[in-house]
Order: sequence, then structure tokens, then C-alpha cells
Amino acid sequence: FSNHKGVDYYAKEAVDIYAAADGTVKEKTYRDDFGNVVVIDHGNGVFTRYAHLQEFTSGLAEGTSIKRGDVLGLMGNTSKYKVARHLHYEVLTGTWGAQAGS
Repeated sequence: FSNHKGVDYYAKEAVDIYAAADGTVKEKTYRDDFGNVVVIDHGNGVFTRYAHLQEFTSGLAEGTSIKRGDVLGLMGNTSKYKVARHLHYEVLTGTWGAQAGS
């Protein structure tokens, strides 16, 4: 059992997920634990993670510049294990490699 380090937001329907602040897409991938996940680098050691997306917005790629309010994808329930539809949202701080796998 691991500590839950984020906040989960649930919805019955797939709704758009918006970037919390300006930044650059650091990671856009699938992980067994987070399903479809996007991480945005906001600079100064601050990152936000958006996990379990049903799908990514067309054209979203690592290195893409993001503005606050840009749509990243749709809320979903992707991961290796069964989860309810939700957004797992985290604010990460520090040097990127230190928390990338957590």
C-alpha cells in the first residue's frame, strides 16, 4: 500500500481536463499505475500531473508549450487496475528525476 499523494476529482461523464498554469509538457505517456498521464513543467521546480485520462488532446506532445486553461484531454479511468472515472491531480516540486517514478 502506498501513500496517495494527489487529489482525485470524479465525474460520471468524460469532461475536459484543463492545465492549471502555463508550462511545457514534460511527460505524455501511459503508465500501469496512472494510465494516460501528462506532466507539465511550470519552471522553478514545480510540476503538475494529470492522470487516468481517457484520451489526450490531439497534437499534445512532450515539449509542447501549454497555457493555463488549455485542454489536455478527457477525464477517464485508464490504468492497469480498475478505477472509477476520475482525474488524479498532483503538484510535484523539486528536481524532475527525483519524483518522476513516484
